[in-house]
Amino acid sequence: MLLARITARGGGRGCFHPGALQADGPEGCNHTSDQRLCSVHLPGVNRLSCTSGQQLSGRVSMEMEAVYENIKGNPQDSSKKKAIYGNLNTVQPSHGGPDPEWPEARDAAFGSCSGILLTSILLVLAISLPALATLYVQGRRQLREVKATAQEIASHLQLNSTVELEGAQLLGNIRKRVSLIVEQLGNVTAEKQETQARLDSVTAEKQKIQTRLNSIITEKQRIQTHLDNATAEKQDTQAQLDHVMALQESLKCEHGTALTMCSAGWVYHSGHFYYFSQDQKSWAEAEQFCVSQDSHLSSITSKEEQEYLSKRTQGKAHWIELTDQKSAGTWRWVDGTKYSKAQSGEFWVPGQPDSKTQGPRGRASCVEMKESQTAAWSNVSCTARRRWICKKALRQAVS
Repeated sequence: MLLARITARGGGRGCFHPGALQADGPEGCNHTSDQRLCSVHLPGVNRLSCTSGQQLSGRVSMEMEAVYENIKGNPQDSSKKKAIYGNLNTVQPSHGGPDPEWPEARDAAFGSCSGILLTSILLVLAISLPALATLYVQGRRQLREVKATAQEIASHLQLNSTVELEGAQLLGNIRKRVSLIVEQLGNVTAEKQETQARLDSVTAEKQKIQTRLNSIITEKQRIQTHLDNATAEKQDTQAQLDHVMALQESLKCEHGTALTMCSAGWVYHSGHFYYFSQDQKSWAEAEQFCVSQDSHLSSITSKEEQEYLSKRTQGKAHWIELTDQKSAGTWRWVDGTKYSKAQSGEFWVPGQPDSKTQGPRGRASCVEMKESQTAAWSNVSCTARRRWICKKALRQAVS
């Protein structure tokens, strides 16, 4: 707007039309002394110079036309259009010859164009320099940022390169370790297999030893059974040997020391000599006689012995060694043989022993046998007179 208005006052100065700068016609510039907008015709002006002016004013004309088209297209801005063109006079075509003041007008127009051009250049420079300075500063800052970024990238790249190198080395070390571990694992596997083979061998050997041990235990049990049998056989043999020795001793009754006992009325039976008296004595007197013969009244410890003596006495009463004189009801054998009620209970006559007294003879504390049967014992007074039986062991007689 500012560059588009060129006033022509008094001297007929040329001016620009908003459309374009016309420099190729011979016409002059119609003007009045009043202010108005007119077209400029500059005949003979160098096209190059005008071209420069035209380039500068072209931008202004384009802006003016844009404003004009904007106002033209907007009916609401008709008042603005009238305000713009209200002060402008219609451009009239000129008639007649050249203006006698054409050179001055040309110089004035050229000066105006040069001033406008210079002003435009200065204005453009004034506007552009801060922008250029700002762009320069921004460019410098961006350049520094780019350099910093480049350095950072280079640092990262170097770091990445270092890390990659270290990673490669670490990977190599890991691979070596893995190979070593795999090798060691193979060795361990081989050792495990060897150990398992040894374990299997030891297990098999253990089973063999266990089998042998079981066989030995079985053999030991068999030997123990044989040993028990041999022990029993030994005991039987010992019993037989004792019996043989008794037989030998009985034979000595006829040959040697025992011959005297046999001639004195002693009878041998099952390892013992027995003396059966023919006269009668009290129990104490009979015991005293037996002791004088290095013996005692006979004790009876088995059924076989009881039956043998019953047969020999033929139902006649004879004293035996059993008595309770020291403690009533407590029966005992004088020679120290243990009395067993369970073993000797069947040898008593039914109802015996009893605790009755026999008048002046006193308590019945001594035992006689008089029945020719197993149950032949009775307790009577010790002062009664009876036959008696003395008993001496074979070895005792020989010694």
